[in-house]
Amino acid sequence: MADASSPLMDQLAAITLDEVPKDNFSDHIPIQSIISHINGGSGLASRKARVGSWVKTGCKANKDTFALLEINDRSCTGNLQVIVEVGLEHASSLTATSNSLRADKVLHVGSIDPAKYPLPKMRLTLEFLRDFIHLHSKTNTIFAVARIRNSLTCATHTFFNKEGFLYVHTPIVSTSDCEGVGEMFQLKAAKASKKEIGAAVDQLKKANESLAKVDQLKPEILKKDDGKDYFATPPTIVPRWIVYVVL
Repeated sequence: MADASSPLMDQLAAITLDEVPKDNFSDHIPIQSIISHINGGSGLASRKARVGSWVKTGCKANKDTFALLEINDRSCTGNLQVIVEVGLEHASSLTATSNSLRADKVLHVGSIDPAKYPLPKMRLTLEFLRDFIHLHSKTNTIFAVARIRNSLTCATHTFFNKEGFLYVHTPIVSTSDCEGVGEMFQLKAAKASKKEIGAAVDQLKKANESLAKVDQLKPEILKKDDGKDYFATPPTIVPRWIVYVVL
């Protein structure tokens, strides 16, 4: 442990939360700002911060005198540990201590029975996660895939933007027929029967196999001028990104 009078400790003591980037749309401090801070956040010891996130895991410790929570706000893949003591009143302020947070007050929205939570703290297969679509974003695998897709999308648009291309957004619901492929997409009423929903699912699977003709949705009108255009097929329709460049 470094001496209390060392230059490093003097530097850490001079750090304030004003130097930690806050969220632009709230008064919360992203967990990424704490974890990526000098010495993993130890420079924020004895400082107060407010974070907002969801609890990934939790357990009781020291004969149930306090609880250890792992929280994540999706600003990074890393989690932040929070120490919650017994008898803590509900509010919304947290005190930073080293690379953990000792809760001063907590405001929680909603609760869940740990015995009924379907995602255990273990490595989960993609086949297992298919039954819990509403919890996909809570898993490390899907969260990592989402961040990779986000980075690839941003890089694609940044590249074409710097090269002077115009992005053309082709609508998912289009009046273009594409030689009959467009007829396979139909809008159903919200109160459709189970039989109709099952038929619609089968119809969508067939449509995915026929989307090889989707390139006919190219911006024909814009092709006729001298500009450079591009568009990408939405990943919600096909399980891959296809970028079309029109010169």
